Amino acid sequence: MAAQEREQGGIEYAIVRDEDGAYLFDPEGDGTDPSWEADVDNGSWWGTEAEALANANTNGLTESADSDELVPGYHVASRPWYYDDDLVDDAIEP
Repeated sequence: MAAQEREQGGIEYAIVRDEDGAYLFDPEGDGTDPSWEADVDNGSWWGTEAEALANANTNGLTESADSDELVPGYHVASRPWYYDDDLVDDAIEP
């Protein structure tokens, strides 16, 4: 069942500061209380790259207000995600 492990998952995206590898954390997604977190799991992760870039824009990290290009020194990171409950151990017969 290894192929089914990612059926209920996908990719999520975050903004990373290059100088120290910190992840943007914006709890409300509105740019009013952002911080930079060293732990990958404490960053704000978004369901699409466009959502991550929109949050970067809200926080003034894009070239202009109508741009989705990050200013130098920042990049978009991605990682796979899945629901732990959907994972099935290959050794266990259903």
